[in-house]
Amino acid sequence: MNSMEKLKYEILHNKYKTAEEWFDLKRRIVEFMKSDAPKQEKKELSQYTEMVEMMCSGFEYFKITRI
Repeated sequence: MNSMEKLKYEILHNKYKTAEEWFDLKRRIVEFMKSDAPKQEKKELSQYTEMVEMMCSGFEYFKITRI
């Protein structure tokens, strides 16, 4: 399983519960996107990253507003 497949698997079968876990996944996705990985792999992974961004944005919003 290559890096893209591992990240994709983590996104699809996530068991994350804390903000730190979500932010760590987001950091690893950003690192992968900045890497010299093939463009096709980056394109494929980008199709699965919306949920990660939404979760991290929610945690950031919660931190700012203290709902």
